[in-house]
Amino acid sequence: MHLQRILSAGLLIPPLILLIILGTPFHFFLLMSVALVLGLYEFYAMAQAMGLKVLKILGIVGGLGFHTAVAIRGEGQEAVVLGSFVILTLTVLLFTEDPKAALERAAVTIFGVLYVAGLLSFASLLRVMPEGKSYILYVMLIAWIGDTGALYVGSFFGRRKLSPAISPNKTLEGLLGGIAASLGASLVARGWIVRGLGFAEALGLGFALGLLGQVGDLVESMLKRSMGVKDSGALIPGHGGLLDVIDSLLFACPALYLYLTLAKG
Repeated sequence: MHLQRILSAGLLIPPLILLIILGTPFHFFLLMSVALVLGLYEFYAMAQAMGLKVLKILGIVGGLGFHTAVAIRGEGQEAVVLGSFVILTLTVLLFTEDPKAALERAAVTIFGVLYVAGLLSFASLLRVMPEGKSYILYVMLIAWIGDTGALYVGSFFGRRKLSPAISPNKTLEGLLGGIAASLGASLVARGWIVRGLGFAEALGLGFALGLLGQVGDLVESMLKRSMGVKDSGALIPGHGGLLDVIDSLLFACPALYLYLTLAKG
């Protein structure tokens, strides 16, 4: 499994970095749109595997619409699209054969859009910032180095279970190892990715984003456990599905965007 993880990362990360560095915000928007579609497909497939009923196509279209509205950054388009999506979902359910399952279908469909599209859209918001390329590379480095640190520290030194009911393999040592790896990555990144970060700022962001990345990973484990699956999919050998790869980013990107907009103006 570890060899597959390394090979997959070696094949996918270099072209991703090139696209971020050489591409425009529109190219990144398209990339995130593809990721959004794949992520929503995986989420709804997990729900269906559990026996839950969802409006898969409507959810994917609604997620794309929300992401597009966020990327446009207009005056309230996100709220209009999200509100319209909720109304349309509930209206469609009026014509289903099983009204008793209407709440279930609405809840799962709408939650998928909020979880995948709502959180992933913050990556597109980061990209259109003045130093957007640097911020995207920074948050990806923090999240994925943190994931790697948590995996290997937990594998070799893990003793204390973090949350056995959610993920029996996750340990407190792995969590701390992941945060430490994120801290180190943040300090390294301030020298060659985000040059404007001070030492204390890099430490604070490394800790906060590293911790939130681990929380995001644990949340996805909770969702998978509740749906009775081990991985969100099999798209990326050694890693699982796309959601298994971006789960930490789903929590780290909104946090970084919030910090930059509030602290940096």
